[in-house]
Amino acid sequence: MIMIRSKHNIVLVLILLGLSAGLLAAQSGLAGDTYAVSNPDQSDSPKSINEYLNRADIYYKEGRYREAISFWDRALSVDPKNQKATKGIKDAELKIAKVRNFFGDTAFKEFAPRREFSVEDCLDIAAENSISLTVAKEQISLATIKVWEARRSFFPELSLSWTKTSG
Repeated sequence: MIMIRSKHNIVLVLILLGLSAGLLAAQSGLAGDTYAVSNPDQSDSPKSINEYLNRADIYYKEGRYREAISFWDRALSVDPKNQKATKGIKDAELKIAKVRNFFGDTAFKEFAPRREFSVEDCLDIAAENSISLTVAKEQISLATIKVWEARRSFFPELSLSWTKTSG
């Protein structure tokens, strides 16, 4: 139990509690002011360079690199020497290059043709790529060989040897 003896200490404790509650609300997305930061798709445009940078950071964290670059470009149009925007653009372009390198050139095409899969197609793909299913098939083939070996012991055994000598 904390004992508070003066009015100044009470005010200080209330301020600290309010700040910590505000920080918790902001981190969990419950504060009304954080909606503008956590929802970059809102219709009104940013009014300051910090808002451009915040939106760009949100888009970058979501993996929406092109949108992030556009907001960093807007920030650079306001302040051409902004290092955070310049670094953000370089990082996003590097990420785009890595994704293109891994997935190919069609990774960022907006209207790339998409193949629709039926349930049977999905099951076939899953069966082809399932390691446990492959292991089970190999175990079945091994068990089939063992059964054949066990049955072989019931048959009569015949051995034949032939040697040919000359001279």
